[in-house]
Amino acid sequence: MKNFASMSLMLVLVLVLGATAFAVEGPPSPLLKDTIPIEATIGAYAQVLVVSDGIFFDLEGKAGQFDSLTNGVFTVEANCDVKLTLTLEDNEWVPVPYKFLVEGYEITKSNASVGWNQLYAKGVKEYTVKGWIEIPSISSIAAGDYETVIEITVEEL
Repeated sequence: MKNFASMSLMLVLVLVLGATAFAVEGPPSPLLKDTIPIEATIGAYAQVLVVSDGIFFDLEGKAGQFDSLTNGVFTVEANCDVKLTLTLEDNEWVPVPYKFLVEGYEITKSNASVGWNQLYAKGVKEYTVKGWIEIPSISSIAAGDYETVIEITVEEL
């Protein structure tokens, strides 16, 4: 009887092991499925585009406070959170008071650089830079052409 029980147990083990081995194989059917993993890594990327000709003042030379004739407009599109920094290349470009306004920040002779964070959002964000200049007296600035640039820097947060 012991021999019969041992043989029965061996037969059951062989059948169980055989059944599990055949469960992975067989004729193709909807029951045989597996998956292929798919992954994509997207790098941080941004684009800055100046869409205006610049900020222009055309002044007679008389004393007063004047807004720029045109505004500077640029766009930023990014696929991540970014920090924008605007820096006036030469904060001594004119010997009279001036300011450039963007997003509630002022670029001035004493504060030549401003920055803020732009959080990720689909689409293009447009920014406008407005200019203002004051000529306290006619002789406070010599007649002539004055130039500088505002550098726009975008970096990943």
